[in-house]
Amino acid sequence: MSGTGPEAARELIARYFACINGEDFDGVAALFTEDAVVLPAAGGRPRRGREEIARYYRDILAPFAVHHDEAVRVVVSGSDVTVEIAYEGTLGNGRTIAFDAVNLYRLEGGAIARLSQWYDTHAVRRLLLQARAAGPALGEGDAGASRLGSVARATPERLRAALGLVRRGTVFRLDVPLGQPDPPLFGRERMRHERFSTDEFPLAWDDRIDNLNTQGGSHWDALRHVLRPGGAGYAGRSPEDLGIDLWSRGILGRAVLVDLGEGLGLRWDERREISGGEVEACARRQGVELREGDVLLLRTGWLGAWLALPAARRPGTIRAPGLAPDDATARWLAEMRFAAVAADNPGLEAVPTPAEGGMLHDRMLPDQGLAVGEFFWLDDLRDGCRADGVWEGLFASVPLNLPGGCASPANAVVVT
Repeated sequence: MSGTGPEAARELIARYFACINGEDFDGVAALFTEDAVVLPAAGGRPRRGREEIARYYRDILAPFAVHHDEAVRVVVSGSDVTVEIAYEGTLGNGRTIAFDAVNLYRLEGGAIARLSQWYDTHAVRRLLLQARAAGPALGEGDAGASRLGSVARATPERLRAALGLVRRGTVFRLDVPLGQPDPPLFGRERMRHERFSTDEFPLAWDDRIDNLNTQGGSHWDALRHVLRPGGAGYAGRSPEDLGIDLWSRGILGRAVLVDLGEGLGLRWDERREISGGEVEACARRQGVELREGDVLLLRTGWLGAWLALPAARRPGTIRAPGLAPDDATARWLAEMRFAAVAADNPGLEAVPTPAEGGMLHDRMLPDQGLAVGEFFWLDDLRDGCRADGVWEGLFASVPLNLPGGCASPANAVVVT
């Protein structure tokens, strides 16, 4: 960060909380001076230097499958900043604790030189002990192992509320058939599907599928799909701990469809970066509210237009509208706290990726632990929502139970 003054100080603090909530612990540490010190509450051992500070945040937040620090009040006085915080965290067993805290920052040269943390440590320890002793919350089971990342925001309470959205009992499938698009994109090989019987059971037929690329059609990216420089993934974990099987118990909750193609007048074959503010504006025009824990579905119109073209007429270079691959959009996603985000384009973000500035995937997966869906078939759902003016429903998806898998077919439906 560059610059001084109250506005620059507030920007720095906003980035601090965005990194904390997105579990970008190296990003948090980068906001401190090289010789900075963090003074934990109740006289805890000081942490000095960026490496030790990053490790400190990673360790204290490791027990929480989901956590959020809300900066309730920010007061800037010269080089000192006081922030009142409301913290809420969900443990691996599904139990939630909440408490208030105060952070005191000393800024130097546009960075944090000193941070003192204040909260009732005895009360927080008591809350933690009670939450751990209570065991799994209703319906959670082994939540810590199977709900890592944003999917953990689809809590049992939110799922029960989403069940109430089913009005007509109409089911919309969100996957294209296996093997589509055909020919495959981005140099992938075609899937081969063989049907056969055996001499022992000549009237019984089996299937054999070869060359099934789990990212070839409608799919979820696993958290191991994109890693940080050095090979670590989300929350500093190894790739082996971040396979698609983490979510094999299902991604369920409130689905919200936002028709960006209609709302923004998008050309399906033109690259167009879409901001978080534009998504919210389209949602408001549709009369639907975006909420924490939602499964956000973004229709650009790309997939329907692509499949409608004969293969010989499809462009050689793929260009598609999608989310902007910038820091502002990454912060918006972190602040909105969706359980998952999926779109009908090839990458959720705009394609092709800019030569400079990196990908939004680099922030969504290893930094935020966000469930990212691509190639989702949303045209039929859009038609159904537009017909009755209701843009929400019950979302249900069961990824493959593939240990260590990099992705999975979506196997997704919305029930309205």
